[in-house]
Amino acid sequence: MKLLFKTSIYFLVSSIIVFTIGSIIFYFLVLKEINREIDELLVFNKEKIIEHVQKENSLPDFNNIYDIKVIASPTLINNNINIFKDTLLFNELKNENVSYRVLEFSCKTEKQFVKIQLLKSFFEIGDLIKGILTFILLLILFLLLALFVLNIFISQITFKPFYYMLQKLQNFDITKNKPLDIGNPKTFEFIQLKNELMIMTDKARMDYTIQKEFIENSSHEIQTPIAIVKAKCEMLLQSKTLTEIELTSVANIIEAVNRLSKLNNALLLITKIENKQFLDNKEINVANCINEQISEFADIISIKRIKLIKQFIQPKFININPVLADILFSNLISNAIKHNFEDGVINIILNENFLIIQNSGTLFKGNPNYIFNRFFKDKSNPNSLGLGLTIVKKITDLYKIKITYCYGN
Repeated sequence: MKLLFKTSIYFLVSSIIVFTIGSIIFYFLVLKEINREIDELLVFNKEKIIEHVQKENSLPDFNNIYDIKVIASPTLINNNINIFKDTLLFNELKNENVSYRVLEFSCKTEKQFVKIQLLKSFFEIGDLIKGILTFILLLILFLLLALFVLNIFISQITFKPFYYMLQKLQNFDITKNKPLDIGNPKTFEFIQLKNELMIMTDKARMDYTIQKEFIENSSHEIQTPIAIVKAKCEMLLQSKTLTEIELTSVANIIEAVNRLSKLNNALLLITKIENKQFLDNKEINVANCINEQISEFADIISIKRIKLIKQFIQPKFININPVLADILFSNLISNAIKHNFEDGVINIILNENFLIIQNSGTLFKGNPNYIFNRFFKDKSNPNSLGLGLTIVKKITDLYKIKITYCYGN
């Protein structure tokens, strides 16, 4: 969910809650005020009745009391206390029960005690309240809609520098060694964000440059002494004065140096891939690339008498660095050959959606979940560096290609 939409939803929900609570409070306040006004009106009419009774010693003509319903009945108790209550009476005009506010009291006439009930209908007032509430609800809906739209508009203006910085950050390429250009925001928080982003990206560019230089220097400086050691050892092998044990030791040294050289190259390659130093991508025909790698391994395939089956169902092109493409398919095919039987089978299936490389071989004894980890290797092949599939995984991750491993039968 986008930030603007999320904040607008929060604003809308909170506004609905506030307006709803406010409307309920307003309704009860209005109702309370109306009750107070009606009570004052009923008390006023009561005082008029009491005044008439005291002067005339008889009840007045209740027909003269406007809009007040009066019920008088004999009683044995003379109680002049005001008793307010609400009741329902049938209204013939509306043909339904209608709410009334009632003031009940008693007074003494010449002949008897009389209980008098003054009733004021809520009918007209109820219609007035409904009208007011309808108007308020419509007003609230209009205000909510207007505030929602206005909030989105204001938020777009307020967060414009933030989205500009976000866009620049998404397009930032550490390999181009250019500082991040994110404009000049005026808001204090965005100025702080800009300063932190500039510090972070400048440090990242510096670290990348230092690491790149280290890799390049290491690649050169380490390979040179390795080459010298290898050359000296090969010269010793040609010497006729060495014993058989010494010759074996020198051969082991050469083997270790070759292994060290391969390990150094593999680790440097992984680091270069992780640092995205391979940028020159091209459209590569996967089938052609696989055929080229198969040609490279043709002699080994022939020696092991491996049956090769190719099923190129559909052509497939991928945008990838050509060097990495060669390394990717070379490692996959090399593994299929290395871990195969003599007189085994390699089956390569290619279509628009996937590439499958199947090979016969011994049962894999390790945990397949770790097969792409560095230095993880099958116990049956201790001479392996354990970096081939790691390099493959780094390349596929770089180009967002999904790779999986499974075995069976």
